[in-house]
Amino acid sequence: SNFFAGVGSAIVWAIPHGAIWLALHVLLGLVLVVASLANLALAPRLASKPYTATATIAALAIIGAAFNGASFVTYGHDFSSMLMAGLWALALTCGYLAARLPPAN
Repeated sequence: SNFFAGVGSAIVWAIPHGAIWLALHVLLGLVLVVASLANLALAPRLASKPYTATATIAALAIIGAAFNGASFVTYGHDFSSMLMAGLWALALTCGYLAARLPPAN
């Protein structure tokens, strides 16, 4: 089956039909994807190149985590959950580093 169709189906199913914690988890993930893309769109105009680089890595990590989370719901492979957690840790690290960067001049 098509991976991307499976990801979309997992998201559409999880919110109204999944357990409440799964639905909240998916909604939080969607908010993080949108926020990371908004941050990425604004970063080049508002911040330094190191900030833009960390915002890019964070956005890619969050999107990758979302795909792997949806893949876990669809296919149930443990490695998808592990990849989601690892990519979340990478995104969190990028957010921490971005917050510690000196302000742009």
